[in-house]
Amino acid sequence: MRVRSLTSRVKVAAVAGVALSALVLAACGSSTPSASSGKSSSSGAQSQAADVTSLLTRPTTFTVPSLPSKPPTGKTVDFMACGVPVCQNMGQFVKQAAQALGWNFQEIQEGETPQTVSSAYDQAVRNDPAGVVGSGGFSASLMSHQLQQLKAEGSTAVLVDVPSAGNATAVVLSSSTQATYGKEMGEWIVNNAHGKDAHVGIMTSPATPIYAAAHQALANVLSSSCKGCTTTTYTFPYTDVGTTLPTKVVTFLTSHPSINYLFFDFSNEVDGVPAALQAAGLSHRVKIVTTDDTATETPYLTQGQESASAGIAWPEMLWGAVNIIVRNTMHLPLAPALDIQYPNMILTGSNLPAAASTGMFPLVASYQSIYKTAWHLQ
Repeated sequence: MRVRSLTSRVKVAAVAGVALSALVLAACGSSTPSASSGKSSSSGAQSQAADVTSLLTRPTTFTVPSLPSKPPTGKTVDFMACGVPVCQNMGQFVKQAAQALGWNFQEIQEGETPQTVSSAYDQAVRNDPAGVVGSGGFSASLMSHQLQQLKAEGSTAVLVDVPSAGNATAVVLSSSTQATYGKEMGEWIVNNAHGKDAHVGIMTSPATPIYAAAHQALANVLSSSCKGCTTTTYTFPYTDVGTTLPTKVVTFLTSHPSINYLFFDFSNEVDGVPAALQAAGLSHRVKIVTTDDTATETPYLTQGQESASAGIAWPEMLWGAVNIIVRNTMHLPLAPALDIQYPNMILTGSNLPAAASTGMFPLVASYQSIYKTAWHLQ
């Protein structure tokens, strides 16, 4: 077992939420696909395969610092559910944590527009909960006023998948966490390519800039340890995900015949791509890697249509978000909660836990018991 440290201080962190940040920022992104190329390694780079063996084994534990006493009961936590399925799935873990504490849980639907998100946070302010867990990847600036109001009321706001906290208390899954996943996928590619001639197409939307950290980390790995390796970035509007993106990936590969690996920012971007590659006779030419895994992408991994994914410890992190709220409610230092080293794992078709077939799953199966022990609930 190997537990890797997430590199940010705030290590608790969508895929999930990326869909919403995409919608918020879509106006800033390009309306047409584009591609840019760049060499990721110098001619003097040494060919060497990265060691990813430890990350292929499912972790069995991680450490949650204990509270000094059992938390108070009867508090309320609100979960802000974005309008895509993965956010809806996240809510169940926040609810389970609240129930374990004897707290009330309320789910507020954020929708998929800046207006509906702002309205949802207005409702959270009216609820005056002990804490709010905000999914969707929306920039903290979008609900800056409401976050200030929550803070004034003594509520703790923890946002998911955003570069910075803004007026929120903390962030769950930050840019530096994404950099960890980019590094892991870079190491997997170098290992798989035996340290040379990996040509990676990075598939991304300008509407989800948090993944820039993953791209840079991946490129850094190739630059330092992969001979003759390159990256080419292909950008597309977020609305292409699940619709026209598979066809556009085929077009991209046709015009870039050297590409032999594809990195997608998050797992939902892969939807439909394997079938499109097979129909175009390109399945044998490229290997797909991404981050996270959902029930839709699990068959891609088990059938070899997707090669690897950086697993995200979503249940552990979402209970961790509630842990931040608990500590703030008890007027305790937040550092022990912010500094938790969450488990990491590279998922492949041969090491997927059985729970992957049902959707979002923990990397550490006993995570609930670990939290309950730290909370003096067992």
